Amino acid sequence: FLITGCSAGCGTTYTAINMAVALANAGWKTVLVDCDIRKGMAYKRLNQEVQYGLSDYLMNQGEKPIFPTDIDKLYYIPCGDNVGSPVRLLCTKEMDTLVGELNDEYDFVIYDFPSIEIVPDAGIMMSVVDDVILVAAVNETSKQQLDSAKSKVKACKDKYLGLILNKLELPEYRYY
Repeated sequence: FLITGCSAGCGTTYTAINMAVALANAGWKTVLVDCDIRKGMAYKRLNQEVQYGLSDYLMNQGEKPIFPTDIDKLYYIPCGDNVGSPVRLLCTKEMDTLVGELNDEYDFVIYDFPSIEIVPDAGIMMSVVDDVILVAAVNETSKQQLDSAKSKVKACKDKYLGLILNKLELPEYRYY
């Protein structure tokens, strides 16, 4: 699954982590890949002892960065150090190889990407994943952002599973 937001701060990472945890708790061998390389590793970690990540691996500066978590059957690939051109790294043969290996080794692979409305990274990877999920936040994501994000996944419409509406309070949920 490739998970990306319709706007910044809509809870894409929160959604990706919860989805990965749920799949692992259900007994599926799952890996969460943090593809938000622009932020760098200081912003989110599922394993505090990690020293390198995806960007380091793609630049041939480390071994495969798959780390265990405290949750049985859940593994994590951190984003690595912030680099100048994540798009360039995502288009490498190393990334293609990694995607293939992850598909062979794990039951589920969750790719956590930054908002498709902010950077093009998610759009680059849509062709190599099985499914795409958009995330939007109530009262934060505008209709224009939602429409624009949906148009960007239109090219892969057979892979688009739908939209997760995030940050919905319980009283609001009852109304909907």
